[in-house]
Amino acid sequence: MNDPYQTPDVSQVQSEAEIPLVEPSAIKVFGVLHLVFGILGIFGVLISGAQLFFKNAIMEATSSGDDEVLELQRRISDSTQLSTWLTVAISILVTVMILRAGIQLLRKKKKAVQASTVYSYVSIGSKILAVVIALVVTLPAVNGVIEEMGSSSAPSSQLSVTLSTMKLTMAITSIASPLLMCFYPALSLVLLRKKSISDYLGQYGK
Repeated sequence: MNDPYQTPDVSQVQSEAEIPLVEPSAIKVFGVLHLVFGILGIFGVLISGAQLFFKNAIMEATSSGDDEVLELQRRISDSTQLSTWLTVAISILVTVMILRAGIQLLRKKKKAVQASTVYSYVSIGSKILAVVIALVVTLPAVNGVIEEMGSSSAPSSQLSVTLSTMKLTMAITSIASPLLMCFYPALSLVLLRKKSISDYLGQYGK
């Protein structure tokens, strides 16, 4: 029978302390996911940039020759230009941060979790800011243009459909989309803050 007051064997304590930690799968999983979403973010920024630089050609192509629809698109584009550029700038920042965090996770850097945490907070904050901008700037400007275009004269059938569709689409995409996009950064924020991950990177991180 072992004596409960007996001093533990030093060699036994050392051997237990030297047992290697198993790498948590979340490090590699979120490292890969960060890079995937970062690459998708790059494509999103490129598409948004192309839409801004070639907006006139795009509006002419999508107006189907209807001058009223073209005028509507131009006025909405002009009224939301500042918020659109701001959104693109924020997207670039978030994309750089998620790519940096993903690379650090895959390379098992000691500060990888810290980089991912900063990305998560900035990403969630940017989505909340996008909703605020939509409610305060974008949607009032778009609704004002739509109501003015709809009441100034008898709109064509194509313009009527465009007005109703655009009003509903802008409301949904401007509010629902940013809120849904908060899910991934919130998930990574929670799952990457586990003690097993910080212990592993603290011991084996570069």
